Amino acid sequence: MLMITIPVNKLVGLALCAAFSFFTPAKAAQNSIANPWVITDCSVNCFDYQSLVADLTRGLNDPQDQAIAIFNFFRRSMFPYAARVEYPFPVNDQQHMFDFLRMVNVYGYTLCTQNNWMFASVCKQSGLFEDARGVSVPGHGTAEVKWNGRWHFMDAIIGCYAFRRDRREIASIDDIVADTTLLTRAVAEGRAGMPFCPWDGESVYPEGALAQADQWFTYRKYGVDFLLGALPEYEPSNANEPNTHTMAFNLRPGFRLTRLWDNLPGMYNLSYDFTRKNKKRRSPSPAILPPHHPDGGREKRDVNNWPIIEPYRKVINGRECYHYYANGLLSYEDMFSDKRVFRAADSVKSLEIAEGQNVTGNVLRCKPGSSDGEFFFTFEAPYVFVGGKIKGRAKVTDGSWIAVYMDIGESENWLCLGVVESGGDFCFEIPANLLEQRYRFGLKLKLHDRSASGSVSLLEFKAEALCQLNMYSLPFLKPGRNMVTVLADRIPDDARLVVTYKWQEQGWDRVDRRVVNSGGESYTIEVAGSQYPRMKEIIMECLPE
Repeated sequence: MLMITIPVNKLVGLALCAAFSFFTPAKAAQNSIANPWVITDCSVNCFDYQSLVADLTRGLNDPQDQAIAIFNFFRRSMFPYAARVEYPFPVNDQQHMFDFLRMVNVYGYTLCTQNNWMFASVCKQSGLFEDARGVSVPGHGTAEVKWNGRWHFMDAIIGCYAFRRDRREIASIDDIVADTTLLTRAVAEGRAGMPFCPWDGESVYPEGALAQADQWFTYRKYGVDFLLGALPEYEPSNANEPNTHTMAFNLRPGFRLTRLWDNLPGMYNLSYDFTRKNKKRRSPSPAILPPHHPDGGREKRDVNNWPIIEPYRKVINGRECYHYYANGLLSYEDMFSDKRVFRAADSVKSLEIAEGQNVTGNVLRCKPGSSDGEFFFTFEAPYVFVGGKIKGRAKVTDGSWIAVYMDIGESENWLCLGVVESGGDFCFEIPANLLEQRYRFGLKLKLHDRSASGSVSLLEFKAEALCQLNMYSLPFLKPGRNMVTVLADRIPDDARLVVTYKWQEQGWDRVDRRVVNSGGESYTIEVAGSQYPRMKEIIMECLPE
């Protein structure tokens, strides 16, 4: 039975309720697994810049080989799409728009300047090169990396770099401006990078691919001809972009983070506002729904990355693609068979777990003599939240009720998502607009027992918070033997970290589930066949004992 009515006569100020204090999650944090993370020996560890660069350049000593390895990762992990900016705009657009850890883990899509300047920033921060810089040209943003005393032009979003005539070093912008045949004859003379301008002269997003016709949003026909006309007017820019995002978080008892190599139905691109041309008012930017990259038969030209991305073919809006946004779920589920709620919650007031009356199993109810009880959870993840659901099953009689609240981003302001006034199943949506640009939110349930005699009890409870992520930053498996390592700064003595992989190999679904007792444990997973598997899910769960 779905109850979504809100009896304003029973709750004061449901739209904005400031009656509850925001609790410090110190106790819950102590019970949590601190900074759980899974890596494999074939994927790239995207937890921080140091790990990312170390994985990309392991075993490579020549700076040119190192630059190409970083370039190839950008080609695989990021796809062309609307520039991503988080609120408030434009105050922090530099803070979020060019933060590569945020972009590569959470979104995976950018436009030219955003992509190439992050490429230059990662190269510069790596300490492996003499310098790196973003470069502005008319209608485009690109990059150069410096080693051996020379600059080298590398455009990660167009997929362009070419060697000089000596075939030893990648050409600079100055080299190309002085001799345009370094680009125009690169393929014919065997000096072209791989891939070399796979979208040469063709729109990445034809007008027909747009959900809303708007020339501002059409991705230009970048290619060799475009570069030859734009590069002579280049202007170097600083590549020291700010880094604010962290993948660190606490996984609480009973919580599960499921990350998908796929997307769920719906639109999860929270586009920023912008001022349209010839209009004074700000309005939501147009967007291609959903964020994806039409293939057009060109992905396979990237022979370095094609074996990894090939299993993820999907048809979106009638177009074949291999790059698209993905989702995850942070969930908590409780049937009150144990006392995990007291360890997972920031605060529990006047509630107890007791044997249910006329129901199977235990229930959560107000303590004897108390007419009101509540518990409060903090949901946090290193991925931006974009929606969710609060579900449960309750027994409610005699005018009692259960109310579900969510904080709206300020310490003592709460929004009532719904009220349960009769028994049965309930389900309340978490509106996406309440979660824009948020990686953390609070959830509160209040039980009101009008008769203080067990007239309200919670039999089951499940909260699912939907988040957005980039599937090409996740720790995938390869054919053959895979070394999987599970990292964590702390796993409490009375908890275990359960890691579950799900994938498809040779047409068969496979599952690997491991219980990890301490951070740093490693184990192997065998994948049959010669082709990369199609990864489905990786789950991290804090299992209380």
